[in-house]
Amino acid sequence: SAQRDGEFEHRLVFGPENQRVGEEARDATVFSALRLSDLKISKDEKTTSPQIGDRVFLKLEASDTRSTSLEQDPNSTVYPSLIVLNVREGPEIERDLTRSQIRVKSQIARIENGMATKLDALSVLISQLENSTPAIKQEAASEVIHNLISSSALMASGLNEATRGFVRVFDGYLFNRLDDSNLTESLISAICAEHQQHEGSHLEFIARILPAQRALINDSEAMGKLALIMDLLLDSARKKPQPIDSALKEALDGENPQERAKQLHIARNLQKELLAQIRRILEKMEDWEDFQDVIQSLKDIIELEKGLQNRIKKIAK
Repeated sequence: SAQRDGEFEHRLVFGPENQRVGEEARDATVFSALRLSDLKISKDEKTTSPQIGDRVFLKLEASDTRSTSLEQDPNSTVYPSLIVLNVREGPEIERDLTRSQIRVKSQIARIENGMATKLDALSVLISQLENSTPAIKQEAASEVIHNLISSSALMASGLNEATRGFVRVFDGYLFNRLDDSNLTESLISAICAEHQQHEGSHLEFIARILPAQRALINDSEAMGKLALIMDLLLDSARKKPQPIDSALKEALDGENPQERAKQLHIARNLQKELLAQIRRILEKMEDWEDFQDVIQSLKDIIELEKGLQNRIKKIAK
C-alpha cells in the first residue's frame, strides 16, 4: 500500500472471506470496499493512514498456498501496472460527481426528446393504418416501422450508456462514503457480498440488491435519492425497451393493417410508460441538483461562521 525507493513497505491481505473462487479453483475474484484507514503508509518515519493530498501507490499480487519443488513460485502473479491513488477531499470529489451527473442528465433529456418524437410517429402511423386504403398503408407502414425499430435500438443503446454513466456517480458517492448513513453501509455490504458470492456484472448486482434495500431508502438523504434514480434507470434500460422492440417487429410482420395496428397500439402504450418513467428520472435528477445546491449553501454558511469565530478569537487575544 505504499512505495519508497521502489520497495513496497505495507501489505493488505485479502483472505477467503473476500474471494469468489472460479470453476476448478483455477481463479479467484476479490471484491472489498476499503476505508482509507485500512491503508498504511510510511511518512516522516512513522506508519500512518493516508491523508488529503497524499499519493498512494498500490501493487496487486495474487498467490495460492500450493507448495512446489521449483525454486521460483509458479503460483504467484503480479498485476502488470501500479495503481495510483490520489487522496482528495470529499467536496472536491462531490464537485466532479455533480459534473458527471449533469452530463448524464443532458443525455437522458435528449433521449426523452427522441422518445416523444417516436411516440408522435407511432400515433400518426396507427391513425393511417386505421383510416387509409389498403394499397397505401402496407408499403408506407413498413418503411415507418423499420425507422421506428431503428429508433428504438438507438434509444435502448442511449439508455444503457446513460445508466453506465450514472453508476459511476452512484459508486462515487457510495464507495467514497460521501453520505455517512445506514443505507450507505448496507448497500456496500450487499454489493460486496454479491461480488464475492456470484458471477455477473456490477450493474446486475446493483439491480438485484436495490429492491431489498427499500426499507432503508430515504428520499431526503443523498444516497437515498441516488438509489431511487439508479433503480429507475436500471429498470428503464434493462426491462422496458425489449417489449417495445418485440411489438414493433410483430407489427412489421403483420399480414394486414388490423394486425399491425394492434401491435402498434401495444408498442405505443409501452412507449408511453417508458417516457413517463424517463420524465420521472429527469425530475428526480432536478431534485438532486436542488438538494446539492442547498447542501452546498449550508456548507458555505458553516465555513463563514467558522471564519467569523476565528476572527473573534483573534480579536479577543
